[in-house]
Amino acid sequence: MFDHFDLVDEEGRPLRQPSEASIALIEGFRKTALPTFAVMDGALFSDLPKSLEERKISSRSLFLDHPDAEIARAAALFIPIENETTLTKLLSVPKAENAVVFWSSSAGEDKLFRHLRGINVILIPDDESILNEENDTELSPLVPRDQSVLFRHYDPNVIEATLPLLTTEQFVRLMGPCDQIMWFSLEKGARRRALRPENDVVVPRGPLRLTDEQIEELEFNRKASAQSRRVNYLRVVEPDRTRLMSDTELYRFSATEVSNGESLGLRSERSLTLWVYLQLHSDGKIGRDPGLRGYLQSFPEDGTPDDKIYLLMTRLSALPASTKL
Repeated sequence: MFDHFDLVDEEGRPLRQPSEASIALIEGFRKTALPTFAVMDGALFSDLPKSLEERKISSRSLFLDHPDAEIARAAALFIPIENETTLTKLLSVPKAENAVVFWSSSAGEDKLFRHLRGINVILIPDDESILNEENDTELSPLVPRDQSVLFRHYDPNVIEATLPLLTTEQFVRLMGPCDQIMWFSLEKGARRRALRPENDVVVPRGPLRLTDEQIEELEFNRKASAQSRRVNYLRVVEPDRTRLMSDTELYRFSATEVSNGESLGLRSERSLTLWVYLQLHSDGKIGRDPGLRGYLQSFPEDGTPDDKIYLLMTRLSALPASTKL
């Protein structure tokens, strides 16, 4: 069924074999009669515009033009999927299947493009409130205010986490002229899609706004998903050390070490996962080393604590086996 993956592209380069996610997305595309557009996060790739250009795939940035080439390369890209061949080429970009959201719309390319640009930013409640300007005294009631934040509608993990929390009105505002959203869920291991409601729903004016409760639930779900991925990773890379640990014990160990890593300044999911791995692999020796803890919190010339944990992993991997932890 997917023999075309064994062929070469126009430049003679072999297209890589399809992953389970790629196959699922191609099957989903075949079932979609509407014009479909891929949206991808350039920040997840070394040079996504170049990869698309090499495959002769056209794209437009969903961000404003920026003179800095590195920043421009990290922009979210809007990509018309003209046919299955275009989709096949797109999915030949390494890891593309896990970093793409497909938006299908009968309203036309330009209208959908403008809509997606319009939801790049959404509103969330600000932690601070302001005094009522009409009576600016200490006794005046506080007026809640919002802050604008980037909304990564081009990240399948964000779409997966956000959609279940939205009200019907919020969901319709998110969809705009879009009839269907499709993505591959790493957590579920399956293709997912969301359809615009058939009944008429009044679309709220103004930007999409999430409530305090929705933000809290998003953060809770994000941490739970990250923890689940982290535990699965540990079982794969350290089968001998985790074999005798129950899921509860491994979850507890991971949660404790994530907290320890955060206290040292680690922030990204990847760096926290590496910290937990190092702690497990070294039986806790890494965390008890005052020199290493001091290094993570000092020496700004080596970058952030996240940068330093990657540097540490690189150095450890270069050591002779007899000297490794």
